[in-house]
Amino acid sequence: MRILHVVEVSIGGVISVVNAYAQWQVSAGHDVHVLAPAEAEILAGSRHEWQPRRKAPHRFPGDIRTLRQTVSLVQPDVVHLHSFFPGLLGRILPTGGSPRPAVVYQPHSWTFDAAPTPFGRHLAGAWERVAARRSDGVIVNCRDEGDEGTSHGVTVPIHPVGVPVDTAVFRPASPTERETARHEFGLSERSVLLCVGRIARQKGQDRLVAEWARDPIPDSVLVLLGAGDPEHVERLAGPEWGRSVLAPGAVSDVRAWLHACDLVVAPSRWEGQAVAVAEALSCGRAVVATQVNGAREAIEDGPQPAAGVVVGQNDMTAFVAACRQRLADPALLAQETAVARSRAEQMFARDEVMLKVTAAYQAALTSARPDSVTEPGR
Repeated sequence: MRILHVVEVSIGGVISVVNAYAQWQVSAGHDVHVLAPAEAEILAGSRHEWQPRRKAPHRFPGDIRTLRQTVSLVQPDVVHLHSFFPGLLGRILPTGGSPRPAVVYQPHSWTFDAAPTPFGRHLAGAWERVAARRSDGVIVNCRDEGDEGTSHGVTVPIHPVGVPVDTAVFRPASPTERETARHEFGLSERSVLLCVGRIARQKGQDRLVAEWARDPIPDSVLVLLGAGDPEHVERLAGPEWGRSVLAPGAVSDVRAWLHACDLVVAPSRWEGQAVAVAEALSCGRAVVATQVNGAREAIEDGPQPAAGVVVGQNDMTAFVAACRQRLADPALLAQETAVARSRAEQMFARDEVMLKVTAAYQAALTSARPDSVTEPGR
């Protein structure tokens, strides 16, 4: 199967997912191509470049032209559009090609979640209903995200797959690895709460830092690990900035920080399914998260014990209290930590997720080319 992934971002969870998809698909014998910005690190497949700018509408025709030219060059069986902007440009007009490629859209959180006003959410929902008719399938990261799409009138087949995590790479640390990481970061004497993700409104660091500054947890440090300008959260942190709130910036490998921390915190306002949560669980870390798509499914639901707790969306006082409770109760934290790994293996193991992705592609191809059969190695 020849696959073209289309992505607009160069950092964050979306790129992590695209790379995981591409690496697995190449190893499975597929012909994989990735259309991405020049600064994005693409780990597998043939690379093609574009520089889309969602805040520059005058450039949209050129961006669409680049996308269509890439489709004509690659002649993929499946065009996989990742997140809103590629989904917008790739579904404004038919993608073209002969035979027609299957078009699969993956929102990585729906546009209407990010809209700041009810009218904006209405417009975003209307667009998704129209654009869905230009898709042969939708891939989502969790059941909640699929249900949300359905509730907004998206009628194209929706396939929840999970987010793929290499559980051999993201694994619990040995005691020696943990102590080495804590010593390296100078955090041996304090409890560490780790928030992984770019500093952005979606990820909710601002509201967590504001609550933390009001009532910090003694002998603890809140680490904001990710790209982005920290100026706004620095102002909110006040005198706690550099003392109990740290922002070391982006790192190429988060595992040492996951090994060093005591608890992972995810205060997001919206998500598809947070890659950071999946990786934390795979490393055997309990998680305190807000109620977003996929949070309860990953952390609390099912027959296994919980690997943390999910807190109401707009209650940062309860959020910090949940963190405080776990740091004050080592038995509770140890119990939740012990089950985290098995929950990740059940939900996010890469091979299982990728088999679901492949099945979604095959269903989309059947829709796009009902009278043809695609050979898996094409």
